Amino acid sequence: MRGQAVLVSGYASLDSFILVDHIRGLGETSSVLAFKGLDRPLPGGCACNIAMACARLGIGSLLITALGEDVEGITYKERLASAGIDTRFVCLVRGVASPRTVLVNDQDGGHLTFYYSGASDHLIEMMKGNLAELEGLDVRYSVITVGDPGFTRELVVLLHRRRVPILWAFKADMRAYPYHLLQLLLEVAEYLVVNEAEARLLCKLFALGDISALLDFGPKGVVVTKGSRGSEVITDVGRETIPSVQPCRMVDPTGAGDGFVAGVLYGLYHGKSLAVSARVGATLASFVLEEWGAQTALPGLAELKARYCKNFGSWPVEEGDQ
Repeated sequence: MRGQAVLVSGYASLDSFILVDHIRGLGETSSVLAFKGLDRPLPGGCACNIAMACARLGIGSLLITALGEDVEGITYKERLASAGIDTRFVCLVRGVASPRTVLVNDQDGGHLTFYYSGASDHLIEMMKGNLAELEGLDVRYSVITVGDPGFTRELVVLLHRRRVPILWAFKADMRAYPYHLLQLLLEVAEYLVVNEAEARLLCKLFALGDISALLDFGPKGVVVTKGSRGSEVITDVGRETIPSVQPCRMVDPTGAGDGFVAGVLYGLYHGKSLAVSARVGATLASFVLEEWGAQTALPGLAELKARYCKNFGSWPVEEGDQ
């Protein structure tokens, strides 16, 4: 691999969606208003969504994840490769089904997520012997998402040793984040992206009075996403509120957070500030909201530029910025 720009690691998924009137209590019935992907799941998974967004924007990426060696997994890997993503470490696990997610959302913003890990639990054994090859890769930035904790730890240590900047997209899946791994990531990650609920969880786990105290662990900046209320960028020079970008229509929120992370990555990769990068993230996330599925409506660079300029003024990234 020559000049690979970004390494992305984490779970893959095949997604099904259910929209209900209201998520009710145990034993109560919710009315289904719409559903998508129950018979033919849509491609998803945080790491895959981010890698696909990078590919649409012209950033080469290497994806590390696991799928089953079933029809769905083979087809998904082919789809990723056809988008220009380096899939040499997209592992196909024989005899195990590809991971699946059922996402239930209601009209009030409530949601439930049901994840079947399947092949994802086998990533560390599939990647044994490949860390030496990873050592020699030309990687300029990395994104760590929710994934196999054993492999994540080994990869993070390797990236830190090689001084590859890490953007950490935390998710509240504590099976993937034992306490010692959380500590390590806070020490070595350059930037952290969380939503409000995830920020509260980290504050609780580390007994912090405010999310800004995470900067004392090592990150240069933290971004807290707040849905339609935009996001907050926190660095050692203070806080800045970044407004959200309105989609043309609201269909499905799944993957908007991953789109935001990909936009932040795009800005950071091109040497822009965290605040500017968060504006790119807000713009990219707005596209994801417009269709079912996390990857369906991902924009190309021209579309992203046009919507950014409409909302924030001139496009901040000059061609050739690195």
